[in-house]
Amino acid sequence: MSDCYRKLGDVDRAREHLRQARATIGALGDDEYGRLIKDGLERLAEELGDTT
Repeated sequence: MSDCYRKLGDVDRAREHLRQARATIGALGDDEYGRLIKDGLERLAEELGDTT
């Protein structure tokens, strides 16, 4: 969702969804899929300038 909001230009909502995703990312395992999602969130955070 966060990336969709970013593409639509709604940076505030994109950041809010990024924060929500980060709060629950620990539920993912340390497998290929989990790393894919975590890496994607980090790239998105960089694009949004949100390094918290």
